[in-house]
Amino acid sequence: MLLRGRGVTTGGKKRPWRFLLEERQGRLAGELQADGWSGSFKMNAWFEKHAGKEVELEVEGFGRVLLTPKGLRTHETGHHSESSVKVEGCLVSRDGPEV
Repeated sequence: MLLRGRGVTTGGKKRPWRFLLEERQGRLAGELQADGWSGSFKMNAWFEKHAGKEVELEVEGFGRVLLTPKGLRTHETGHHSESSVKVEGCLVSRDGPEV
């Protein structure tokens, strides 16, 4: 099953991050993405704080997940910034429709 959308709640704060997570045999793998200077800065700080540690998040429309940030990729130009964090983990509770 593919979990794809926008809206990640972490630490009680809802972020406009995009998520693309693939569920296979109860495990999740994929990435979280942020655009813009402010969004990228916040995602980079989140990654630095939680790298290699399991973190509980809520992904909009799907439910709670436990994810471990594994890697960070950033792309910056004079006009644009974007970041993506590679993650692995599992689904804790499902809020969305069964697929």
